[in-house]
Amino acid sequence: MKVNERTRMIVQQAKEKGWNNTDNWLFRKLQNEIAELDDSIQQGDSPEEIATEYIDIIYILDQILSNHIDDDLDMEFVFLKKFKANENTPKKTWEEGKGIVKK
Repeated sequence: MKVNERTRMIVQQAKEKGWNNTDNWLFRKLQNEIAELDDSIQQGDSPEEIATEYIDIIYILDQILSNHIDDDLDMEFVFLKKFKANENTPKKTWEEGKGIVKK
């Protein structure tokens, strides 16, 4: 499924169900969904249960994104552009015994 199609589906469902789509609410909800994903992983839930918690995060992120971009922005192009940039740019990561390093 293409990213833009997925976002449109999520936003349409949110509108049909009357979900609150304000950034304020969604960012608070996002924190809860991230915690639920962490709990699912820590509890050793099944891969499908973990994936479902991940999808809940995608729902929230796509709703936030839709509040700030036009529907016709090609998200696959944006993703590939960022992916390519990350190939050539060191990013911060944590390495045991060294702390924060760039790789």
